[in-house]
Amino acid sequence: MELEFSDGAVGNVPNLPEITVTASRFKLTRGDHEELEVNWDSIVEIIAFKRDMFGYDVICLCFRVSENDDFIEVAEDFPGHSAFIQELTSRFALAENWWNDVAFPAFATNASTIWRAE
Repeated sequence: MELEFSDGAVGNVPNLPEITVTASRFKLTRGDHEELEVNWDSIVEIIAFKRDMFGYDVICLCFRVSENDDFIEVAEDFPGHSAFIQELTSRFALAENWWNDVAFPAFATNASTIWRAE
């Protein structure tokens, strides 16, 4: 499956999902509705990229899970993102300097696989 990096999709969502981290998984919820649950051990690939929001950028992560070839996207403007990144970096040996490599230069997608299961 090939990812498409379209501009503007994340920042235009009025009610961003919240990321909740547990010992075995992360969950994305919007309001009172759980939308998605991903077990840490089901992740087989992590891709980082940036969306151009026509005045600012949003760094996003896409997770491919073992059950299928679909990607689950998490953006830096989702509530709970800081705790999520802390847990992510403690669980996976992510590519060194991945954040800066994606963040700069500005307004470029800069897509990169930052972790892949062996």
